[in-house]
Amino acid sequence: MRRIALALASLALIGAGPQDEEERGETVTIRAEWIGWGVCTGLCRKYQFDVSRGWVIGFSAIHGLKPVRLRLDPAQYRRFRDRMAAFRPADMHDNARRCAKIEFGGMTEVIWYRDNEPAVRRVSCPEDDDRAFDCAVYMALIDLGIHPLGGTPLARRDVDAVRATMKEFGRCA
Repeated sequence: MRRIALALASLALIGAGPQDEEERGETVTIRAEWIGWGVCTGLCRKYQFDVSRGWVIGFSAIHGLKPVRLRLDPAQYRRFRDRMAAFRPADMHDNARRCAKIEFGGMTEVIWYRDNEPAVRRVSCPEDDDRAFDCAVYMALIDLGIHPLGGTPLARRDVDAVRATMKEFGRCA
């Protein structure tokens, strides 16, 4: 029995490669907020989710600001990290950016934290028309099981339909 325990512990140590070390201590916050002057009559994005290894924790205005907690498997977390990696800025040059108020629109903000300290931040404002970044965030949220417009948890049976809708109407690849 002791040999089995030692063998399992050894395998766990061998499997802890550079990617595991890099993932440790990192949290990614995705925040979306309605910033339009106009009245919202549908799904006005207002949510915040903190994604860390193994968990998504956050809230959505449509969900009544009740906490949302979702367990992630390692593959989901890696897909999320891989999808967002291309959009991660090299430094905090964008830290003070604010979006202009417009008649209709919302902003998306992603902050990468390392050991609870903000490391880098990226903001997409409606005036940017940064479709590639917005779509990456939308698809990453779908991968996590969260509706990208409402911020509500998705039933597994709805994931493919929401992904197809975002591809068709949101022009996301």
